[in-house]
Amino acid sequence: HSIAFPSVNQVERVERRCGAWGRHAVRSANNLHNDMCCPHTEEHPNWAELPPELLPKVLGQLPNSLGYLCRVAGVCTNWRKGVFEDKGLLKQVQVDETNTPVKTNAQSMQRCLAKRERSKMTIPKVLIQVAESGNVQGMVVLARTLTLQGKPSLAMKWWKSAGRVGSAEGQFRMGEAYYKGTCNVGRDGEEALMWLQRTAKNPDCGSERLAAAATILGFLFLDGEGTRSDNCEAAKWFAIAKEHGSEEAAKTLGWMWNTGQFG
Repeated sequence: HSIAFPSVNQVERVERRCGAWGRHAVRSANNLHNDMCCPHTEEHPNWAELPPELLPKVLGQLPNSLGYLCRVAGVCTNWRKGVFEDKGLLKQVQVDETNTPVKTNAQSMQRCLAKRERSKMTIPKVLIQVAESGNVQGMVVLARTLTLQGKPSLAMKWWKSAGRVGSAEGQFRMGEAYYKGTCNVGRDGEEALMWLQRTAKNPDCGSERLAAAATILGFLFLDGEGTRSDNCEAAKWFAIAKEHGSEEAAKTLGWMWNTGQFG
């Protein structure tokens, strides 16, 4: 049925209500859901019948988290459509381990090791839309989830997308996969070298990931995979990896010194 455009008074009431949500930071998603289901009053508007023209005003006042956005999208078809069509909102939404409906941290990984448990994991459509909007952390969380589900090829698609737009984790995952020949990609020294060098240069790499990336780079130069063999360059990367805590790099660097392979 057709939706009548709201009157000025209705707009003002909704804007006041939106402002209240913003000021109080919305105590919990359940409170919002309950409010949406309340009888229509001045204090409790019938949110499910909110005209689409006003939806952006509401979304602009809500907490900027993926978990919250999933609940908003579940209110009704109009709200879901409004969320999915707002590419700016999707690209800016905050995605992390604390507000993501699909948990991908170490403890959750342990709980999802069994194939049966992995298959039970569902990926919210909102997360897919967030990733497709160009949200880097959304891409990373989607790739982690697909990895847990045992879908390496799909995961690699999103690791690659994330890596291309600057995700250190995406870059490292790509380089590691090409070095080991895992995730349904063949071994490719040149690709591994390219992605891992990007990882090492990324300011958001982090010490642990830099140690792992530099160790692999050391072996690529030592063995001449994807590049010419260069012991000096290999030693440089092993030294960087050792500095950031890699025991394997420290042992390899010591072996190179003891055998006279470092000129």
